[in-house]
Amino acid sequence: MNEEFKMKNNQFIICCLAVFLTSCVHYTDPLFDKPAAERIAESLEVYRDLLTAQSNGWIVEYYPEKTQKYGGFNLYFRFEFDYVTVRSEIDPAISATSAWSMGTDMGPTINFDTYNTVLHFFSDPAIVQGGGRGLNYEGDYEFVVESGSNEEFILRGKKTKNIIRMTPLPANLTWENTVNLWKV
Repeated sequence: MNEEFKMKNNQFIICCLAVFLTSCVHYTDPLFDKPAAERIAESLEVYRDLLTAQSNGWIVEYYPEKTQKYGGFNLYFRFEFDYVTVRSEIDPAISATSAWSMGTDMGPTINFDTYNTVLHFFSDPAIVQGGGRGLNYEGDYEFVVESGSNEEFILRGKKTKNIIRMTPLPANLTWENTVNLWKV
């Protein structure tokens, strides 16, 4: 019993020393010149400006389903301030316009807020394609912005974690010309 008391007493002393010898100074040099919320708000504004500045739109390399078992699809996005027009190589004659927004969740995000018949075709569980009713292609409609510039956006699907690459449609091409190039 005496030996057990000594061991507990030694542990208590070690714990007390650890507490008293720990520094009480909690100041650290700031890593950034602005708070995180301010930096994210600025990046959202920059990304929105970049996306809407491409009046000819963006070609999107879209991969639904986390293992990419359905392969990839070429989509076209043309962003305006609150709305986006989307087309797909599946049926280039059809386009759909819906609301979009930017937000923050695991970083800056691009979200397609209202149903878009072209984009949500890949995620609507009522459509019997891909994996069938209840699954469809299991695609994303919310994306985390990994990086963005006027030359390229790299997005990551929030559900699938797939990388989605967007590049501007060159000024000398139209959507119809681009689709004809894909039919090779």
